[in-house]
Amino acid sequence: ALGAPRAYLEIGRLLTGNAGVPADPQGAIDAYEAAISSGDAALKARAELALAQGHLTGLFGAMSDNTKSLKIYDRLADAGNTQAKLQLGVSLVQGDGIAQDADRGIALLEEAAAEGSVDAWFRLGDFYSAGQFVELNGARALEAYQQAVALGSEWAYLQIGRVLEGGAGLPADPQGAIAAYESAIANGNSDLATRAETRLAQGHLGGRFGPLLSPEEGLRISERLALAGDVGAQVRLGQALILGEEIERDIDGGITLLEAAAAEGSSDAWLRLGDAFSDGLVLEIDVPRAVNAYNQAIAIGDPRGYLRLGGILEGDEEAGIPAAPQGALAAYESAAAAENPDLSARAKLAMAQGHLAGQFGELSDPFEGERIFQSLMAAGDSTAIVQLARVLLEGDGIEQNTERAISLLETAGAEGSAEAWSLLGDAYSNALYLEIDGARAVQAYEEAIALGSQRAKLQIARLLEGQLGVPADPERAMSYYEAAIESGQPDLRLRAEIGLAQGHLGNRFGSLSDQGEGLRIFDRLADSGDPVAQVQLGRLLVRDQGRN
Repeated sequence: ALGAPRAYLEIGRLLTGNAGVPADPQGAIDAYEAAISSGDAALKARAELALAQGHLTGLFGAMSDNTKSLKIYDRLADAGNTQAKLQLGVSLVQGDGIAQDADRGIALLEEAAAEGSVDAWFRLGDFYSAGQFVELNGARALEAYQQAVALGSEWAYLQIGRVLEGGAGLPADPQGAIAAYESAIANGNSDLATRAETRLAQGHLGGRFGPLLSPEEGLRISERLALAGDVGAQVRLGQALILGEEIERDIDGGITLLEAAAAEGSSDAWLRLGDAFSDGLVLEIDVPRAVNAYNQAIAIGDPRGYLRLGGILEGDEEAGIPAAPQGALAAYESAAAAENPDLSARAKLAMAQGHLAGQFGELSDPFEGERIFQSLMAAGDSTAIVQLARVLLEGDGIEQNTERAISLLETAGAEGSAEAWSLLGDAYSNALYLEIDGARAVQAYEEAIALGSQRAKLQIARLLEGQLGVPADPERAMSYYEAAIESGQPDLRLRAEIGLAQGHLGNRFGSLSDQGEGLRIFDRLADSGDPVAQVQLGRLLVRDQGRN
């Protein structure tokens, strides 16, 4: 009313339902069109962009018109409007409200990026690193994020770190990843710094930094963040305390931290609590508390709780967990209906395996289990192929068929499944499945390792000690044990250390065997409370005492 046409833009934004104002689509459109007619060129461009975005994203309800949106975007982009190129490019790549045209979308984003748009570089990095709408290209993703950093985006450091951890198909560069996260901490705001510290902690604790791995540093970061009230850090530290991973075990302290995070609404905390009360690893199994924890995660909206709930409701006779087949099936069906494709596939696999193994009692239906497996395989689910092969190898609920199992595993292996190659190695190493063929087992494990399998390093190390007709190669065996130790996976690291110690003490490494080194490893593990190491060390001490 006083001659400030910019206010039309703000009125339009409010009338789309912002700031508690009831949505008035017609009023919003009228306000934006008034701003466009104001005669101010810059205001006109901003209003046209807002109008185009409103039509495309459905902000105008029944009045939204994608055709009008596309016409506006096209006109602005042709006129050289960088923001229009960015918004239209993203929509075309994703197919948001308009026909997908990833090639044109990427071209528009590259134009906007060349014109200095940080957001365009960032989105290019996201698309190339995810490989969802365009072909995965880690090198281009890294370049895009680096360009965003050069234009002043501190947040791009976080993405660079993620890519350099070995994401987007690039070889892992632990030093580069750590440097990127440290740059984000040094240059970013408090929120970015916290997220970068979280990634650093997860990298150290999750074994993602290879030779630069420092679980102690990961725990120090987590402890600092946990004391500052960071819920994610409370979950990580609570889990570490319960399991005694690189820290003195404190089960009560770990449970307290998880409960504090759960009270703040963390579904991860509820899931971890459910796991602690159901797996029997460190706590006595408490089914009611586990079920309650998983249900709490579900109530928060985390469908992963359904999968875990289904697992516990299948029952475990040895652990004294009663079965509730109907509840288990219902939980798996809920997880299978989740939008997360990985979770859905895992739930369907669990149902298929449950049917085939008779886990659902009178409700078990082997034909339904086979049908689910076949549908997953038809969809190209390599995990389903591997799981069906496993069931066929073991004859678990269905007639054993090793020939079909091997064929399935070879198919999945050729498609890049490390798990398939690893299971092939197991099959050729086990006379229960096939005639033992140590050479083929080694070959399969090598393929699995090339595709990123850590477990296969332990398996091949054992064979290279001279087992199953494989010529002894002490140097390679020790190298694979050491690689498994450096994997960062606590259970695998422990088993590899025990294997290495036993190899030294059993003279299985020939001239490279070192009795003193074997004793040092067992001594360190025994001091850490590992029962296997304590038994082995005890036997050695008793034997030596008898000799003396």
